[in-house]
Amino acid sequence: MEVKYRADLYANYMLIEIPEYVDIQSYSFKMMEKNRIKGVLPTKTRMEDGRGFLYVDVSNKRNLIDIYQEKEMELEEMTRIFQGLLPVLEELRNFLLTEKMICLDPKYIFEEEENQRYYVVILPWQDEAANFRKLAEFFLEKINHKDEYGVNAAYHFYRQQSQTQFSLYHFMTILEKENIMKRQKKNIPKETKPISIEEWDDNIETEENGEENIQHKEIFKQRRKYFLLLVSILCLGAQFLNHIPIRIKISCLAISILCFIMFFVCLIFDKNKGKEKNENKEVKEEKVSLKKEFEVGETVFFESMEKDEEWKLQWKEHGRKKQIVLKDFPCKVGKMKEEVQIVINDISVSRIHCQFIKKENKIAIVDLNSTNGTYLNGLPLENGEIQEIEKNDEILVGKVKVLVV
Repeated sequence: MEVKYRADLYANYMLIEIPEYVDIQSYSFKMMEKNRIKGVLPTKTRMEDGRGFLYVDVSNKRNLIDIYQEKEMELEEMTRIFQGLLPVLEELRNFLLTEKMICLDPKYIFEEEENQRYYVVILPWQDEAANFRKLAEFFLEKINHKDEYGVNAAYHFYRQQSQTQFSLYHFMTILEKENIMKRQKKNIPKETKPISIEEWDDNIETEENGEENIQHKEIFKQRRKYFLLLVSILCLGAQFLNHIPIRIKISCLAISILCFIMFFVCLIFDKNKGKEKNENKEVKEEKVSLKKEFEVGETVFFESMEKDEEWKLQWKEHGRKKQIVLKDFPCKVGKMKEEVQIVINDISVSRIHCQFIKKENKIAIVDLNSTNGTYLNGLPLENGEIQEIEKNDEILVGKVKVLVV
């Protein structure tokens, strides 16, 4: 495809010759010329010497070939390029144009120098399936090989782009996962071991039973102490019975003394333990009082926080920040308004994607066989797998990043 560059007083243009068999009066040309499509370079059609040319406005923009001619690419830059391509796919559908028209050669993908946004060229006569091969080879060549996560993403893209069922949205989940793992490289993430619903329920019951066991142990210790005192008194009383042999009396006396010593030791131990509990209680009360003293605004007591703690989800949708309180469990997430409680309008989100469940004060997330997957802190969830969540966790629903706050 022949390409020329031309400049006038108003702009710089890239000239692409239109094949002779193409009708420039077709619907695709009219839509492209009369509408400003997000992420697509402005284009005009002109005739010169009996030949048609596309005049593509590339003012203040450079293509990927020029940008990375003398430097290497990082994972974050690769991610930004794909994030620039995804909105174009959605916009083309709004104008009844097909994604086959996008030219994915790196020399036709441009970056605006001022705001670092990416733009593509669309060719209305192009009617072949999107070919990512040249772009994949470009990433493999330019990626910084010291960036292990960037290399992983580039090889994933190269292997997957030739497959018939390749989806750009599915690949974005891989990119997001690599970005999360790269950010967490210096910080050891919390260990998330997959568990089933039954195991999650058993864990909660075990904790509840643990508290009951502690209470039973305390009662047993109290009873044991007074049992020793009772045995000591009974053995001592045996000394006053005349019909008991002298050897048994001596043995009972020894047992009485031993039980009394053990009772006295338990008494001292419990007393010291009680002091430690009181000291710990005083320290906690002091911390609470300090918190009240220096806290600005409404005071929230720790006990009420544990009982009625509020969980919220935050994410961005079409550039706008959204926040919703988690309640009415089980709480389903997806884009089918009639079937879910939390609606996320994004093409990468399944109709019924995942759900949040709650037992006692614990909340967990479950993947519901979603197409593009659910990730918790960079780790994928299998279909039906339950993972307990905590505050400040990062959840990837399709390609939408959701924060737990």
